[in-house]
Parts: sequence; C-alpha cells; structure tokens
Amino acid sequence: MSQLMRVDCFQKYDDSERSLLELTTSGMTHSWGSCASPQLRHHTHWYAPYAKFSSKFLMEVLHRVFQWPDIVSSSDPDNSHDSRVLFENGGAEGAKKGKQYALADNFGELEFHWDSDLVSLRVFGKDYDKPPLMSARWSLEQLSGITKIPGGNLKNRLLAQNVLRDTSSRVGWTCLPHRGASNGIRVFIGHVVGSTLLFTLLLLPCVFCTLCMTYLVKRFLKHTKKKSHLKMKNIKHA
Repeated sequence: MSQLMRVDCFQKYDDSERSLLELTTSGMTHSWGSCASPQLRHHTHWYAPYAKFSSKFLMEVLHRVFQWPDIVSSSDPDNSHDSRVLFENGGAEGAKKGKQYALADNFGELEFHWDSDLVSLRVFGKDYDKPPLMSARWSLEQLSGITKIPGGNLKNRLLAQNVLRDTSSRVGWTCLPHRGASNGIRVFIGHVVGSTLLFTLLLLPCVFCTLCMTYLVKRFLKHTKKKSHLKMKNIKHA
C-alpha cells in the first residue's frame, strides 16, 4: 500500500509555519491490494483469490469509513503564486484524484528538476504503460518552508480556538494533520465497521465450510438410509 501524508506545523510564539510530507510504498512483492501477507503460500494456494479479495476489500472500506486526516486529498492545482502549474496535493500526470493512496503493488520515485527548482513524486504499479497510481509536484521553496503548500486549513481554526495563541509555554513546533482532527463519532463508527468486517471475513470461510460439510453429511446419511431401506425391502420380498 502507498500513502501520501502531510502534517502542517506551526510555532506557538511566532508566525513560522511549514508542512511535512511523507510517502510510504509497499514494494512489488505484496500489498493490501494483492494480499497483505508476505508468505508465498497465501499467494499461491487454492484460497489465494479469497485472501486477495479480503485484503483489498477490507482496506478499501477502511479508507472510506475512516477520515485519515493526514492523507493528502487532491485539489485543483494552484498557480496563484507561481506561473508553473503544480500538483501539490496529487492528481498530476493522469493519476488518481481524491485521497492519495494506492492498494496495488507499487514502487515510488522522486525526480529532482534542478533547473526549474521542482520535485516530482510518482508511485507506479505493475502496468508500466499506464499513468502512475499517484503523482504530485512541489517547488523546492514549498518543501523548504519558504512558501506555503496550498490545501491546509488548520491554522485559522486553531487560532480561533486559542490553541496557537498561548505563548506562555514555548514548546517549539506543533504539528497536526493538515485536513483537521478526526471526528470522534467517525472514529467510533470506523472501529465498529472495521472490526465487524474483519471478523466476518475471517469467519466466513469457516461458516461456509461448516455448511458444506453439514450438507454433505446429510446427503450421505439420507443416501445411506435410502439404500438400507431398499435392501430391507428386497430381503422382505425374498
């Protein structure tokens, strides 16, 4: 699985602020979209299709139910302060929009454009001839904290709550997910849905096998009883 995450950091005692970015990639051996287990038998045995389906379905649902406020969500490119069109929140080069994550097997790359002071990030899947799974681009000034990265909405809300106005304790930087704090109700619902789905996916094969075994045993007993009844009937006629 690959995720592009961001936190916005502020100084409590002055107006300093900057964003920190993090990219995770799973590699090309296994991922949540192709069975999260690293063991080869989970990818090759007869139950491999179900393992792949369960792994991908579970993580896809969790990304939709939970807010994941640190995951970047793509927006329209902002060139109000720069003549170049940047994609700071993803969606460049035909890559996906919305929450910036990919469940498929993947690998990432960083390309530095020294002449234009840009850094491009790409996450590729197995289909090399298709657009990247994720793609974003920033200027070096944005990554250095000289200019702001668009898309953050924390500072005004935090200032209104006097979180950053307290100058009595100079604790340095305060970093929070750039899309805001998670809603408690959404977190609770996410845990309930995730736990229920996880146990359902784990127990479903057991329930299915139990029902199949019960059906086969009943068929066997019924066939045996019928065969015994015919045998007794033949003996009686003889």
